[in-house]
Amino acid sequence: MPGIRTNKTVEVEVVSLDSFFSEKNWPPADLVKIDIEGYDKFALEGMRGLAKRNRGLNIIIELNPLLLEASETTAEELLGLLVELDFRRVGVLRKEMKSCKIPRDIKYIADYSRNLGYVNLLCQR
Repeated sequence: MPGIRTNKTVEVEVVSLDSFFSEKNWPPADLVKIDIEGYDKFALEGMRGLAKRNRGLNIIIELNPLLLEASETTAEELLGLLVELDFRRVGVLRKEMKSCKIPRDIKYIADYSRNLGYVNLLCQR
């Protein structure tokens, strides 16, 4: 179940998307799916180069305020980072899709995700 905490740990190697794509000589990318249990901000920070090089890039990202807060991030900070990366159109996906624009709708999206527990976002430029 998402967000369940246990005493078990698993060590994994982590590499930023910028490092990965740089080693491959920056092949084009159309879609990135991010769902890493509240640490999503770190993935976005590690893909600034990828986002800059791929203007048609779309991102699907989970917005779970409770898990974000456990990693010392807020929904508003995550949405602000999407704005920095020039993603302005957001489809809020739960049972249906609601079209939003950021930064205008940051408060609505953050509040909506808090009320539901989480939402997925389709982020476009």
